[in-house]
Amino acid sequence: MGRKRPSQANAQEKLSRKLTTIFGTVIANRIGYGGRKINTLFPLDAELNLPAEQYSHGLRQRVAVEVARSGFRETVDIIEKQQQPKLVNGKQKN
Repeated sequence: MGRKRPSQANAQEKLSRKLTTIFGTVIANRIGYGGRKINTLFPLDAELNLPAEQYSHGLRQRVAVEVARSGFRETVDIIEKQQQPKLVNGKQKN
């Protein structure tokens, strides 16, 4: 309607955001498009189906399943243990 398309809006500097996944926290760098009186749009976030909040869809689903299965405290322990770096032959696996 009255919204400008990203190609018509001003490109902003690269912005970053944290995303916590079942593998740990990652930093996503992206470019936002916006202008005065226009909400900044992040086309790559939509293309990758990233949630607006910090926690990924996969992590939310895993937490829901684990809480139903074993309770809150146990779920926190399970998720924290899963997000720890894995070691292979004494070296961190990337």
